[in-house]
Amino acid sequence: MRQLHVGGMAMRPTEQQLLEVFALYGPIESVTIHVTASQAGKFSATVCYTSPACAAAARQNLRGKPQPQLTGGPPLTLRFVAEPLSVSRETVAAAKRAGFARGGPGGEARVVADRAAHAGS
Repeated sequence: MRQLHVGGMAMRPTEQQLLEVFALYGPIESVTIHVTASQAGKFSATVCYTSPACAAAARQNLRGKPQPQLTGGPPLTLRFVAEPLSVSRETVAAAKRAGFARGGPGGEARVVADRAAHAGS
C-alpha cells in the first residue's frame, strides 16, 4: 500500500509542512489535505508515495512520535489506505462466465472478490 492516512492534526497543515516531514522516507506522488466538517478544527491528510516500501518506512519511523509542526505536540496517527482494485474487462467476463459475478446498476457486472486474496498483488 502506497498511501498513508495522517490524522491527529489540530491545526491545518500546509502541503509544504507535510512534504518536509514525509519526503524524508521517499518520493511522494501526491498530498491531499482533508478538513472534517463534523469535527471543526480536526484535520487529516493522505500522503501517496511512489512505492509501498516508502509508505511503510514513513509509518514505521513516524508512528507514535510527536510532530509538533503538524499536531501542536501529540503524535500523528498513521494508517495505510487500501487502494481500489482495478479489474480488467477480461477478468469481469471470465468471472461472469464462471458464475462469480452478478448484475449491478445498469446491468454492469460486478466481480465478487475477496479483497484479502488480492492484498499482496
